[in-house]
Amino acid sequence: MLWKLRRAGIPRHVGATGIAIEGDQRAQTVTFDIGKTVHRVECDTVLLHHGVDPNTQAAHSIDIPHRWDRTQNCYVPDCDA
Repeated sequence: MLWKLRRAGIPRHVGATGIAIEGDQRAQTVTFDIGKTVHRVECDTVLLHHGVDPNTQAAHSIDIPHRWDRTQNCYVPDCDA
């Protein structure tokens, strides 16, 4: 899935700190630091991931079914050919 995101030009930010989600009734912007650079992204959906399990938030957010993978001990997206 990562190469599809890259091909689509969708940025992926790793190692963010100082994360702030801003908006009145819903998310409108996210600000965060990576190193000494402050990033500000306008948005209406925010997906955050941390930990060692695969990042499934994006797939869950668009209702892709998931299945338990015994070899990875976690849920993974159920993909077709």
